Amino acid sequence: MKWLDSLQRWEIDCPGTDGELAQTVFAQREPLFIAETFFGRFTRCFAVSLSPNDAEFNFVLKDSWQLVATDVEDAELRDEIGVLRGMHAALHKVKCDGAELQRLLCGGTVNIHGTPDSTRFVLGSELNAYTRQTLAISSDSSTSMHRLHRRMVSGPVGVALDKLGNERDISVALAGAMIAYTAILRHTSFLHRDISVGNIMAVKKRDGSVEGMLIDFDMAITQADVRALNTHVHVGTLPFMSIAGLECLKVTHTAADDWEAALALLFCLVTRPEKRNALDIKLESVDVHGEANLRREMFASR
Repeated sequence: MKWLDSLQRWEIDCPGTDGELAQTVFAQREPLFIAETFFGRFTRCFAVSLSPNDAEFNFVLKDSWQLVATDVEDAELRDEIGVLRGMHAALHKVKCDGAELQRLLCGGTVNIHGTPDSTRFVLGSELNAYTRQTLAISSDSSTSMHRLHRRMVSGPVGVALDKLGNERDISVALAGAMIAYTAILRHTSFLHRDISVGNIMAVKKRDGSVEGMLIDFDMAITQADVRALNTHVHVGTLPFMSIAGLECLKVTHTAADDWEAALALLFCLVTRPEKRNALDIKLESVDVHGEANLRREMFASR
């Protein structure tokens, strides 16, 4: 990744795996999104073009550090890149009216002179002293973990729901994203597990209409893998997690939890303006148990 002063753009190399060609893309100076903490995945997203002189940036490059089990080969990784690759294979002939499916152009592990870029590569023998005690999906406490530098390019570029400013378009985009969710679950068995305001995009069409696109499959896992987990792991983003997730109930995550998160998102974004500020204040002032009770009030109200 290097800055091209003459073009005022970043030139970023994105690796490919499973026969995909590596791709060099060109990004605007400022990222679309950057994580607020250096811990965790430290995700950065850039709007990119495939040519240095393109006026439009029609793709998104995502750069992150994924938590993986040590000594797992790239082809065996079950992270977002693998999920998107499997989605494309299963859904390329499936019609999803009102929905836009995220399409993977290329993706893989960043290499530094032939060596995979990872916390193990950076920290060496001091890795364990600096690695947080967290586990990757489907891992147990005896698994040795490290973070692997992963990068992918996908499209199209969408608009965040809270930037639309139009309740009808928000509702249409959310509905479209859940149409895509249903198709993904039916044909690949993947549960998204993080339905939230940042993970649904509105894709604007030439006729002015919008379609919904579900993104960010970092937490996605098959229904079979969820059932195989030894612990009842609840993931997601506050305040959109289901009541079971908020209260850490000892139940398995199902599609019902994701649909509940979608309904909570709908409540937060399309509540009448005179009610929305009061709702935002309530959500900011309560703990997770208070959010769960507030959710019960929402679902019980007219």
